[in-house]
Amino acid sequence: MDEAWDDGIYDLNTYHDGVYTGRQPLPTPQFIVVDVTIEQGRIVAIHLREHPAWSAPQEQEKLLQTVITSQTTSTIAPRDAGNEQDHLLHAIEDALDKARQAPSSGP
Repeated sequence: MDEAWDDGIYDLNTYHDGVYTGRQPLPTPQFIVVDVTIEQGRIVAIHLREHPAWSAPQEQEKLLQTVITSQTTSTIAPRDAGNEQDHLLHAIEDALDKARQAPSSGP
């Protein structure tokens, strides 16, 4: 099990500040690409850079805000269902993995 997880929630102390790009392939030859901004170890913004036309764009924006508010991707939507929300959450998790692994720029 990955040490950054604690009961399915990322440990915020493991995030390094910066902007991290996450990608998630779709069943079609497309990707979802997000930029996740981390400040003081917290998710402060998520920008959808690349995505197919969503069937419910308001729902996707609500999902992004939920991740920022809750500081987690777990228990937000049914996982591994292959739906749009699931793919978006996987892209966010890819960016968070990069934020966790990034070298610290501190002294």
